[in-house]
Amino acid sequence: MSVKILCVYHKPAPLLKNEVVVPVHAGRALLGTQVRNGKITEHDAQWMKEYLCGDDEGDNISSLNSQLNELTAVYWAWKNYQKLGNPDFIGLMHYRRHFWIKTDLQASSYLEAIGCSRSVLEEALHGKDGISLFFLNFEKQKTPRLHLRELGAEEVLDAALCVLDTTDPLNAAEYRRLADTPHTGGMRHMFIFPRERFFVFCPWLFAVVLSLEKQFRGRYMRREVGFAAEILTALYLKHMQEQGLHIM
Repeated sequence: MSVKILCVYHKPAPLLKNEVVVPVHAGRALLGTQVRNGKITEHDAQWMKEYLCGDDEGDNISSLNSQLNELTAVYWAWKNYQKLGNPDFIGLMHYRRHFWIKTDLQASSYLEAIGCSRSVLEEALHGKDGISLFFLNFEKQKTPRLHLRELGAEEVLDAALCVLDTTDPLNAAEYRRLADTPHTGGMRHMFIFPRERFFVFCPWLFAVVLSLEKQFRGRYMRREVGFAAEILTALYLKHMQEQGLHIM
């Protein structure tokens, strides 16, 4: 069993890399332009080019990173899967949001200490249909819709559900129900999927996301499609669970 987890960066940060974790620069095509926390210096740009894979190789949507956030790296992995070694499992985490699979206080590195190693992941994934991180808010009974409403992106969610009426008509009503169900999930965008599931998930997600990007292009709040996409991923994972798939 082989596992690769994309660790997505948009600026320099402590480098996370081993035989499992692949650091990826999301939005490489925009390097040198203004980013949300200031300009990237030439020194920073050189570091990112030297130590991170770019999401601007081959078939890519790297230039849409300002709207789609880490999804440009996911799209790159989907369309250029062989560059990752055609792994059996593929995952997504972030330079500041990490999977903590197992604690090993005797480990020689941070990634091994949190279980992001091949041996631990192989054991964790055995017999599973995937691993995800669900964001639950029991105190406020928050639904995905309410979460996006607070971010000013509810309109994008409604548009996404309308797109699903066309792209996934058999399940569109179910996704509408989950969007208004407390504890379905929220804004984290972290998962580990088997290769076969990843190649089902990506066409499903990007059929909606790329349609939304065109529809909402030029809006003042440029990241709202990316926010809505995180909710779509949460809805997809919850639907998988309710269909009986074993998501840890």
